[in-house]
This record gives sequence, structure tokens and C-alpha cells, in this order.
Amino acid sequence: MSIELRLHTIDSLYDIVFQNVLSEGGKIFLGSASPRICRFCNQTETETRFRKIAHALPASIGNKRLILIDECDQCNEYFANTLEDSFGKYSKSYRTMFGIKAKRKVPSYKTNTQVARIDVDTKNRAIRIGGDEDVIFRANEKENQYTLAMHIEPYSPLAVYKALVKMALSTLEADMLHDFIDVVGWIRFNKKQEFFPGPHFMCQRFTPGPSFGSSLFVVTFQRRPEISTEYPRLMFLCVMGSIALQIGIPSKGEQVLHLPLFPIPGEDQATYSSVQTEIVNLTSNEYVRTDRRLFSMRQQR
Repeated sequence: MSIELRLHTIDSLYDIVFQNVLSEGGKIFLGSASPRICRFCNQTETETRFRKIAHALPASIGNKRLILIDECDQCNEYFANTLEDSFGKYSKSYRTMFGIKAKRKVPSYKTNTQVARIDVDTKNRAIRIGGDEDVIFRANEKENQYTLAMHIEPYSPLAVYKALVKMALSTLEADMLHDFIDVVGWIRFNKKQEFFPGPHFMCQRFTPGPSFGSSLFVVTFQRRPEISTEYPRLMFLCVMGSIALQIGIPSKGEQVLHLPLFPIPGEDQATYSSVQTEIVNLTSNEYVRTDRRLFSMRQQR
């Protein structure tokens, strides 16, 4: 299906309620400071505190702009220590390899045995390997192919999915959250699990090509009222460098059957290889402890 047809299909099904590049530009504030009521737990300033800066998307993935005025410190800490912790571990190797800066720098990668590491120099567009290179680096000079094998710290797949749901809800105006109160309860307090039994899938797309210091781009879509519930109530797309993560977020009792894919940067560039697409099942709440990720590249001649 052509990019034009895909865009037309999505336009007929959804309205865009938020889209922006969040890695550069002035601050964007969502929520009301008076009265200040937490969008996730409904506590007021007399019941909780609002002292911390609450990033709508984690600063670790490059969000420098979108700030929530109405996320309390308790919810901020809960999401950071649970959902965002798993998402951070799942995405760290991507953020390292694609040169995605957190608050100050691109995260370094270290093996679980601490015998080798990878650092990315975005200024000079270079990947540096230190320590025992053989642990993570494989070279096939005959085929002109080089591979880095990076382990992933233990993470909960369901927490990764919920982290993306939280990001999507954080891009909405507060008055829209009333339509997603059950989803909020599910990700914040693990309530009403029967409404969202799964399966929960994420479409992960990778565009080969240079991406050092790439931007963070997000889009949130809301299904039009007349459209079948086979399509998710909300869709959320998060593009970090060369990796694009897209999920569908249903309402209670709905099951996502169709997820129209929004075109991502690089898809229409003939100089790049075709986009690699993977459907990732994030339904399980059991921690994944033996996962690893391979990055292959070729040297230009």
C-alpha cells in the first residue's frame, strides 16, 4: 500500500489530537495549575504534592518539551519506578546506538559482566567499543558485515506496553481523560484487569540509515465516533531515531483487531533499505531476563 493511500486511510478513521517534535523547541505545558488535580489519581493540592517536574514522556528518550502541570509527585514516582523503568531498559540499546540524548548525553552501554562497553560520539558520528571487544563485536570481513550483540536488562513486557499507554494519555488534554478513566486505573493502580486482558501488541519498525542525534517525534490519534470498535480508540506513535513504536489503546471490553500503520521518516527514501517491521507481544507480566539485541552494519567502501 502506498504512503498516500495509508495516509488517506488513517485520515478517514482518526483525528490527530497531538503531534510534535519533543526533542527541541520551547516548553509545552499541559494541564491546569488552578485548581491543580492530578490527571492520574485525582488527588488535589491539599492531598498530594506537585513539586517535581513531570515529563509527559520520559526525558531519557529525548523529551525536552512536553511537561505535565497536573501529574502529582506520587504518580510521577510510581511511573518512573515501574513502567518507565522497564521501558528504559527495553529501549536503552536503541537510544545508545541511535545517539538519543537524555538530559545531558547519550547513554553508554555496558555488558552485564562489565568487561566491555559502547559509547556513541554524536558530534563525530562514531561508535566506540572499549574493553573486551570480542564479547559484543563480531566481524565478517568477507561479507563486509559487522554485528554488535547487546544484552537487555530484565524488563516486564506488559510494563513496556503500559509505559507507552501512559505516554499516549499524557499527550491528551485533561478533559479528554474522562473517556479513558478505566485505562488510567489499569496503568496506575492495576484495577479492572478484566477490561484489558490482551493480547497487547506493539508494532516496531526500523529504518536503516544514519540517525545520530535524531529527534523524538510523537503522534496521538483518536478514533472517530462512527468508526468500528475493531480499530483502537487511541493510537500512539513514538519515533526515536531510526526506531518507531506504535500501539493501539482500546476502551474497556474492546479488542484491537486492526492497527493502521502511520508512515515513518525514511520510508520513502530510496537510498535506504526497506523498513524492517516486527510485531512484539507485550502481554506477559513475567520479567524477560535473557533477551539480547543484534545490530548489524556494513562499512562503506
